[in-house]
Amino acid sequence: MHMGKWAVVWVALAATGLVACHGKALWSGAEFDGESVRLVADQPVCGCLWLKNRTDQALFLRSELNGTVRGAAVLNPRETRRFRFDWAGTRPDDMYRIQGFDAAGQTISLQTTVEMEAGSSACDAESCLYDTLRMNGGTEDF
Repeated sequence: MHMGKWAVVWVALAATGLVACHGKALWSGAEFDGESVRLVADQPVCGCLWLKNRTDQALFLRSELNGTVRGAAVLNPRETRRFRFDWAGTRPDDMYRIQGFDAAGQTISLQTTVEMEAGSSACDAESCLYDTLRMNGGTEDF
């Protein structure tokens, strides 16, 4: 009986150590992160991102997944576009980042130049496509 208590304590400590060392809270959503936007959906659902250019100049968007360029798109003056995104991969830190650039290639703050909304979307919804930003790294694995 006494040995059983120690076994339970050991298992509890081992489980706590595993969570503390390897566990990481999974974040999902879409938010401004400095000058860019970071986003990821909860698997197996996708998300739909609405971006509206609030300026009178074209905004050039580039999407990345963990530092690797996935795609690009142009958001014309005052234009609103929708882009689908998935869960990005299996690692807790897998997420997409969208950066904005002006016509000269200079980084611009998306927080000050676009309006943003995001919501859930079926991963095969015709109303919100992955489009040229190609934020479908998670669904490519399936």
